[in-house]
Amino acid sequence: MYYVIYIVVLIITIARIKNNNECICVVHFSYKHIFQQILIGLALAFILIFTLGIINLVWFHSFSVFQFMKLGVFARVNFFAFQLLVAVTEELLFRGYLLCIFKRITKSAMGAILCTAALFAGLHFVFYQNPVQFVVALIVGLLFAIVLVKNRNCSIYSLILVHLLYDLAICNV
Repeated sequence: MYYVIYIVVLIITIARIKNNNECICVVHFSYKHIFQQILIGLALAFILIFTLGIINLVWFHSFSVFQFMKLGVFARVNFFAFQLLVAVTEELLFRGYLLCIFKRITKSAMGAILCTAALFAGLHFVFYQNPVQFVVALIVGLLFAIVLVKNRNCSIYSLILVHLLYDLAICNV
């Protein structure tokens, strides 16, 4: 069921991006800085996963990341495919489309960053009904949007990579 929801949202988001020249600039793929984009994604993922690991160690006395590796091969592939779909959909929606829309509405990059981060956190709260998840998603949403806006070598693809790796690391199965 979640696959269908994410696929529908992804199709609608891509259609909306195609009709908006400002958004097309954000999601346009370029080979020019591909290595830097990958490094940014990997660095952000490392920082987030390391921070999560330290919090788990201090708070819960365990280092439980990448739990999906305990699954069988088919379940692992299915889990990876779903997390990839989630990362692509959420990044294109929040940082690829809504960030552009809110920049135009608020006439401010910071206003757009705050709006998209709040919506991102709100969506995660609705799905998980957990205030901790809301706070984490708010921080991650702020971080992702700030890095995208402030670092010209960062792209939506860097954020898709970090989002995927982060979700693979934190999701318990």
